[in-house]
Amino acid sequence: MRGIASRLGVSATALYQHFDSKASILREIRMHGLRELSARLLEAFGGDDSRQTIVEVSRRYLQYARDNPWLYEVLMQTDTRVEQDMTEDQLAATRALTDTLRDTVARTMTPVANAPDETTLVRFMARWWASLHGIASLILSRRIAENHPILPVD
Repeated sequence: MRGIASRLGVSATALYQHFDSKASILREIRMHGLRELSARLLEAFGGDDSRQTIVEVSRRYLQYARDNPWLYEVLMQTDTRVEQDMTEDQLAATRALTDTLRDTVARTMTPVANAPDETTLVRFMARWWASLHGIASLILSRRIAENHPILPVD
């Protein structure tokens, strides 16, 4: 909480004048991050070339992690799931965002995945996201970088 307050230029106790708990602060941060990430990814859809769209969405995902390492960690790498401790309104908003994103990704990936059924498509999407998340985690932990001898990342 001190780190958040410091970034905002206020005292840690000042945060609690606007939020009733640490959980409510983290909930709002996660909602903000999820909205921001979803918007960035959804902007990349709409082209005619599905493969190129997937590449662009992947780049945006990785760039989001690079641009927002702390927020990415709060969203994707903490032991608390994004939806944990959310209000009903926040859960509904989260579901709407993730459903829109999932459906958009599925429509785009269907021709690329050559998936004969939904199960195959969902598996393809899970492998794609797991790969992206793994690369983002390696970049943020500095395990791979621009000058890495085997896995250079530009």
